[in-house]
Amino acid sequence: MTLSYLLRLAVMSMSAFAILHAMLGTLVAVLAGRVTAVAKTLRARDGANLLFAVRLLPSVCSAFVLAALCVPSYLRFEPLVIEESVNAAGVAGALVFLMMWMGPLFRASSAAFVSWKFGRALPDGRVVTVNSTVVGVAGLLRPRLLISREVIRKLSEQELAAAIRHEEAHRAALDNWKRLLIMATPVVLPFWSAFRELDASWTTLTEWAADDDACSEARQAVDLASALVRVAGLGSSMKPVPILTTLIGDDERLSARINRLLVASPRPPRRRLTAVYLATAVVLGAGIFIPNDALLRGIHQVLEVFAQ
Repeated sequence: MTLSYLLRLAVMSMSAFAILHAMLGTLVAVLAGRVTAVAKTLRARDGANLLFAVRLLPSVCSAFVLAALCVPSYLRFEPLVIEESVNAAGVAGALVFLMMWMGPLFRASSAAFVSWKFGRALPDGRVVTVNSTVVGVAGLLRPRLLISREVIRKLSEQELAAAIRHEEAHRAALDNWKRLLIMATPVVLPFWSAFRELDASWTTLTEWAADDDACSEARQAVDLASALVRVAGLGSSMKPVPILTTLIGDDERLSARINRLLVASPRPPRRRLTAVYLATAVVLGAGIFIPNDALLRGIHQVLEVFAQ
């Protein structure tokens, strides 16, 4: 197995991933509005999980096809000794692949490093009192609940408890990890923010879900709404941290959150989507364990488009 053999495999694989991810990503971007509408008919937590799964779908499916089909087909049917090189289409596809990944991976790794560095400077403990005006969960491996002294002074005992329950819901749902994964996934095409609407909708439903988890009765919803108003009035004096889930979240959608808490509307029934996700994983995983020479040969012929 020569270096040129492995180099052709790498270039062809990157080109195949770029094309498949662009196709699936474009489809997700086109359907983002409809998927969001469906997600908002579910309970907030279910809707947020659905949008998160759809957001990662292009990357996960493309990586699966690459690992389960493209690479095995190349290794099975590509001769070890052959006078063949990669053509311009293959090189262009590989460059697009690198451009799709470089920006997100750099931002995600930088955010993770800043978050780790910020966490190292904090004292030990699940709850940390800070001087900056903030209520939020920071960190990944050891997420800490940050509460400013000013917030503790301004909020009533019930309001503070509601705010803490909201942030504990973010911590239990691993929302900081999900935010990092979304940040690390590649763009559909370089210089096209195709998932902006989907990301905004996921953020909204994530906040709604934490609100719902924090409020099991109407009185608690009123306390949380009051806490949101008071904390928003204090402003934020904290230096931005990339991986930080705060109580206020997006200021532009704050009024909608408050209205939702104060209007006692019936919540949709809880729908377990685990079975759907599991069935999808089983169908995809079957490609790894069910050998099909005809399919692999066809995939290899497609990869030959990038060779000359």
